[in-house]
Amino acid sequence: MAALFGTDGVRGLANVELTVEIATALGAAAARQIPSSSHFVIGTDTRRSAGLLQCAFAAGAMSQGRDVWTVGVLSTPGISCLTRSTCAAAGIVISASHNPAPDNGIKFFGADGCKLPDALEALIADECRVWQTRPRVSGQAIGRLIDCPTIVCDYIDELTCSMAGDRLDGLRIVLDCANGAAATIAPQLFADLGADIHSIGVTPDGDNINDGCGSTHTDYLVETVQSLGYDLGISFDGDADRVLLCDHRGRILTGDHQILMNAELSKFHDGHAVEAVVGTVMSNLGLDDRLRKSDIKLLRSSVGDRNVAELMRQSGATIGGEPSGHILLHHISPAGDGILAALQCLRILKRTGTTVANWIDEIVPYPQRLLNLRVQDKHAWESSAAVSTVIADAEKALAGNGRILVRASGTEPTVRVMVEARSQELVDHWVEHVADAIRTTGSPSS
Repeated sequence: MAALFGTDGVRGLANVELTVEIATALGAAAARQIPSSSHFVIGTDTRRSAGLLQCAFAAGAMSQGRDVWTVGVLSTPGISCLTRSTCAAAGIVISASHNPAPDNGIKFFGADGCKLPDALEALIADECRVWQTRPRVSGQAIGRLIDCPTIVCDYIDELTCSMAGDRLDGLRIVLDCANGAAATIAPQLFADLGADIHSIGVTPDGDNINDGCGSTHTDYLVETVQSLGYDLGISFDGDADRVLLCDHRGRILTGDHQILMNAELSKFHDGHAVEAVVGTVMSNLGLDDRLRKSDIKLLRSSVGDRNVAELMRQSGATIGGEPSGHILLHHISPAGDGILAALQCLRILKRTGTTVANWIDEIVPYPQRLLNLRVQDKHAWESSAAVSTVIADAEKALAGNGRILVRASGTEPTVRVMVEARSQELVDHWVEHVADAIRTTGSPSS
């Protein structure tokens, strides 16, 4: 059961892989294993299965005497904020983030608003096996389900305060809320700060979250920005913990660019230059080159925002993130937050008189290609001598000119092959060679 948790909570096809029984067990196990007798705060994204899994989780927690405060649809970082502001024992998010609508997940925050440590997740997973044998509470000891939608204002206040009085007047912005959690607060918040907002992806129906929209499908955003002639676009994923931007020409401002922006302009936050920031093994070598010009060191973690956060804590860095748009600004919040990150980028634009296009031009990226191979067994390639040989050949050929990364996805039945090099020819050559070797392992999905 320790393998129940992936890189970001428990995730799977709702009601098939992530069942009511698992959700109930997780609720009861968390109530028993998470320190403190205080309440849980729970919120969801907009998936059809959100109510099913929220009710099951809450029932498990209440069966062990834990009160559960529900806040409705809210972003993942929003739950982190409410966990802290209400002195909850933990925050729980029912969301599969950027995954398709049929999937869902259960994610946890500790009382400090950070993701749970691996050791505590393992304890919860182990408890799931035996929770039904534990003593049951009764009478007044049974936990209560308490509807608390108004406390969402704590999160909106935190976002507003992060602007330190700066406003967005004069900016014409297209917001893509992915038909997800950002739709409930982002358009009004950005408009209240003075921006001229055109919103898309704000009509969730339970089945259209991330469907051709959001930060994993930026074509929709780009088309809208260009057709309307707006200054820039901002695109969140389903639970709004990541964000990408585009300029008026449709070019994408990635998480790498956002790391650079916040590092360069850190004096507006804490009054001194940044010595190091944290990226991941997926961060482009072009970011290394640009940061080196400013005497800023790039530290690389494994993929996953929790890995970025851990290296930030170890190194003392306050700025970190992933190219996909997970941005962590620990001088403001302990959680990666797409809405917060977007606001800080806009704040930088307003304070410096620059544009998204200016910042995109600051990084000269190495050609990079990421190929996602759907497979039946995402670890089969790891024991293949043929695959190991091809990867070793690629590493030798790219030494000094690029790099290769092959890894199993933490959330999907997928093997990811990424090659980065000084020429597109090298990139394409080695991506295809490695992918072909993985396909011959017998693991590709039909």
